[in-house]
Amino acid sequence: MGMEDKIKTMYEQPLIKNNDLRARLLQKKKEKVDIYRPNERDFSDIYDSKEIEKDLAEIERLEKIWETKDTEEEKYIKEVASILEGVIADQAEQNSWLGDNCEVIPASKHDDIRNGIDAVGVFKNESEKQYLGIGVDITFSSKPDILKAKLDNIKKEIEEGHMPTLKYFQDGDTGEHKELSLPKVVIGSELQSVEKLVTLWGSK
Repeated sequence: MGMEDKIKTMYEQPLIKNNDLRARLLQKKKEKVDIYRPNERDFSDIYDSKEIEKDLAEIERLEKIWETKDTEEEKYIKEVASILEGVIADQAEQNSWLGDNCEVIPASKHDDIRNGIDAVGVFKNESEKQYLGIGVDITFSSKPDILKAKLDNIKKEIEEGHMPTLKYFQDGDTGEHKELSLPKVVIGSELQSVEKLVTLWGSK
């Protein structure tokens, strides 16, 4: 079997069974997106080091719980969702999905897990910047209540006059560290559509 046939065979396998492809997609996300995540430990200029380490310990604790308690299906969904975050962060700005004047910045791991904000859309004009938190959700058409619950939560925050606060934000132009309150949207999709999208991203 030639190399071209091997590549074709790899992409023909269902993503859930294709461990090699998923590993390659996660590595691509790490190299193209995750390297731009804010590092929480760099924020010692505005937070006490003990507070930062407490946040990091909480994230580690949650990840360990998920590792032991999540079903294999739940682990797969989270893995594919993580890859989709990479696709959006990588492609939204390159292809002007949110407009020509929008820069997309990956959120810190803390804000990803604690606030459900995977990336920040920064809309620029001549006089100001506006910000939009982007959350990624993957669900099944048979379980629409999962996505509805997230949308209801956003609606409730709007009605109560609250906005999510990004704790670890670094301005892409100035490098300034700060908290950032911002409106939030959820990008939702059925699993089957996401599998096709991330596989296409991996084939490039």
